[in-house]
Amino acid sequence: MINQNLLESMTQGDLKGFEQAYLSYRDEFIMWANKNYYCDFEESRDVYQATVIQFYENVQSGRLTKLTSDLKTYLFAIGKNKIRELRDSGRRFREMQDRYEVPEDDEDKAEKELLFEQVESSLENLGDPCKRLLELYYYYKKSLLEIAELLEYKNSDTVKNLKYKCLGRLRKLYRQN
Repeated sequence: MINQNLLESMTQGDLKGFEQAYLSYRDEFIMWANKNYYCDFEESRDVYQATVIQFYENVQSGRLTKLTSDLKTYLFAIGKNKIRELRDSGRRFREMQDRYEVPEDDEDKAEKELLFEQVESSLENLGDPCKRLLELYYYYKKSLLEIAELLEYKNSDTVKNLKYKCLGRLRKLYRQN
């Protein structure tokens, strides 16, 4: 019922309703996109903004006059489609880029694969929370502040200190292998 009232007020041009819709699910969407699609904070935020703009345009154009689901479900479905579109466009770009790259010789490739397997094995043996922290920082390109929020640490300095210790432990495990 609240969703329908919100929709009606937005149809009449009430921007407070639009703002309420935007703020209601923003943080939850960002965490959801990060967890399920490994989007970084900026990417998640941009996708959410595009999602809410699409929702607003659907309401203003008359394409959406009645919600048959919860507003959250509707927004997250739009967001999921936007993430997929973003990923597909990036994939097409990488495919074109791959066509023009100079191929590596087999010896270099085998050497890199062995190194990668050794690092991966060391990372597996490292365990949590270090494994998760290093993956978030290096693989998902999260900032120290974002990691502090995601892993519920006191602040970014705590994460920075822990990252340093975790890298030391990872190096030690790598040398043992």
